[in-house]
Amino acid sequence: MSAKRHPLRCRRGASALEFALVGAIFFIVLLASIDLGRYYMAMQGLRNFVADAERYGIVNMWWDTAGTRTATCAQIVQATNRGGAIGGLAGTSSGNCVTRTQTVSGGIVTVTVAVNVDVQLRLLFNTFQFMPTRFQDSSTITFQL
Repeated sequence: MSAKRHPLRCRRGASALEFALVGAIFFIVLLASIDLGRYYMAMQGLRNFVADAERYGIVNMWWDTAGTRTATCAQIVQATNRGGAIGGLAGTSSGNCVTRTQTVSGGIVTVTVAVNVDVQLRLLFNTFQFMPTRFQDSSTITFQL
């Protein structure tokens, strides 16, 4: 018995098949991680926008009598010079973004500033809805003068 070695049959296209299998998984993971980074960037930008809007409500929406004043998110985006993706997202938020209420009682002025932001963020890999597309953030601060 002679041990004949059978030469390997045609191996053309083997590396292309390996790349198709491994490359598809690699690119899906790469794009998913980029989308996850966009999500965290948007959330941090939204938190910063809420802080800027609250600061605007405290400092720039001042008056001497009791009452309520409001500002939309589009007005806050313009006033705080907030641009880019977060400014674009927050500028589309409907309703009042900042509400400042002042009450005067016994010579003490109580100020309440409430910020509510509701935005939509479209994520590339969210076809199965495992992450929310609607993000809401709010903050309230009360102080006395």
